[in-house]
Amino acid sequence: MPAVAATSLQTPEQMVRELRIEEGIAAYREGDFRRAARLLNPSARLGDPGARYFIGALLWRSGYESAARRVMCDLAQAGDAAAGNACGVAWRDGFGGPASGEEALRWFDQAAGRGDATAALNLAKALLATGGARAQARAVILIDGALAEPEGAYLRAALADQGIGPPLAPAAVLRLYETAAAAGHPEACNVLGNRYDQGDGVIVDPVRAADFYARAAAGNSAAGAFNYAGALLSGRGIAADRGAAMSWFLVAGRLGERPMQARVADLIAVLEPAMSAAERKRAFEMTQAWRITRPNPKLPIPD
Repeated sequence: MPAVAATSLQTPEQMVRELRIEEGIAAYREGDFRRAARLLNPSARLGDPGARYFIGALLWRSGYESAARRVMCDLAQAGDAAAGNACGVAWRDGFGGPASGEEALRWFDQAAGRGDATAALNLAKALLATGGARAQARAVILIDGALAEPEGAYLRAALADQGIGPPLAPAAVLRLYETAAAAGHPEACNVLGNRYDQGDGVIVDPVRAADFYARAAAGNSAAGAFNYAGALLSGRGIAADRGAAMSWFLVAGRLGERPMQARVADLIAVLEPAMSAAERKRAFEMTQAWRITRPNPKLPIPD
């Protein structure tokens, strides 16, 4: 994200503009998006990169993907690292225009070279997807340089579990998962849920397992939502609740790919006929609430 630059030779108009940019960014972070747009738009129109970045974020958040993509990629072209990551995501996922893995790699690489840790991790994941020993080796180096990020800690632990990269001691792998989970990483929470469920490197603890599954589900992990639903259905580590279980199975289906959707459909076909009308109503209401309130995990913009 471009910094708001201050100089000792500012005119009164420049000082007012920068104050409004700072207030606009604060309004954005507080979730007051209308006020943020009102404060940032004048400076964005004058070409201020910090204001333009947050206007791009507002456009993306509001669903104007094509306009947001133009703003972010223009800023990336001018050298902004955070915008370069957003531009890479747009090319990777086809937000606001065509998708291109090659273009995504280029933008992630540029942004990572400018010090953006999120872009470095996106580049690492893209390299891992391409396969090959050289790509894997570079991916591990990138991830090792971003272990302070929750995603970096999670990825390094996951790679160690898969035997990719220099080996890590089991205790070190567990610490990385715990570090990522403590920062709210949903997939790390799901892994720890599995470990406490099965006693994998830890003492079996169904209550802790259910808690980790709940945190994973809340973070939009499809596997976490599925596992949390299973705990609610069976009453393992948490009070049984068929209505809530049905809701989280439905969430898992919405978050997951086709194999997950098929598993959920099979379970629902068995579960629903045995449910009471009250339980079905509760499941419907919970799922509707989730649809309304859940964040979009794919938005490559600041919270």
